[in-house]
Amino acid sequence: TAARAERELNGEIIYALKFAGLEKPPFFDDVPGAIVPDAAGVLHAVCLVDHNEEKQMVESLRRAPDRSKRICGLIDHHCLSESFSSEVPVFMDVRPWGSMSTIVAHSFIRSNRLMSQSIARILLCAILSDTLNLQSVTTTHADRMMVTLLSILGAVDDVDTLARGMFRAKTEWIVNLGAYEMTRGDQKDFSCNGWKLGIAVLEVTDPGPVLDVADQLLLELRILKLEKGEGKDGAPHDRRKELDFAFLFVVDVTAQRSFLLICGGRELALATKA
Repeated sequence: TAARAERELNGEIIYALKFAGLEKPPFFDDVPGAIVPDAAGVLHAVCLVDHNEEKQMVESLRRAPDRSKRICGLIDHHCLSESFSSEVPVFMDVRPWGSMSTIVAHSFIRSNRLMSQSIARILLCAILSDTLNLQSVTTTHADRMMVTLLSILGAVDDVDTLARGMFRAKTEWIVNLGAYEMTRGDQKDFSCNGWKLGIAVLEVTDPGPVLDVADQLLLELRILKLEKGEGKDGAPHDRRKELDFAFLFVVDVTAQRSFLLICGGRELALATKA
């Protein structure tokens, strides 16, 4: 059963689902057998998709005491995190491609399975999103090949028009969020050599409205760093869980350039070295 990790979907995802003719998948917690046993009293195994960092997992799974026994698979294009582990044998398909959906599409071909037009379209949208319409530096030959194949299977005549429509829908959604949600919507935490980094990304067709509120965004980044140390269910604040660095990238998908918002001296030092 496919499940989504967030209750609220951004404008780009809603646009892609409508284009593909698909309904929103249920939220993970609402799937019988995901958090509470289903009618047969069974808790289902879980395959992680497009993430493997513990902090990026849906909160209910992250906090489940039997999580390491239930994770049975991983399909991803990110590096393996230090926190990823399982107590059972795991199916893994991790490749250095530009999108997880390229890996999924490849599995259809490898398994000689038929693909419906709706699935071809949603996978195509996901690859275009991840690779910024094949313009991102992470784009590979595999991504380009799959976009060509999926556009044929999905009966999509103009991929560029589709990508522009997706990016426009996401921009309109982003500019109406407010600074708090902008810094927490597409935000992920990473660990490297004991340092904790938080990276948020806003992909827009016009960065102007976002940069106009840069002062508010910088303040929210500073708050976010401390916020990560807040205890759950009344637990005390833990400074060890606070972020060491917090960055926000504003990506102009039209001009193919990015603006990095730096909220402190530590971030400036790291960005200068990078």
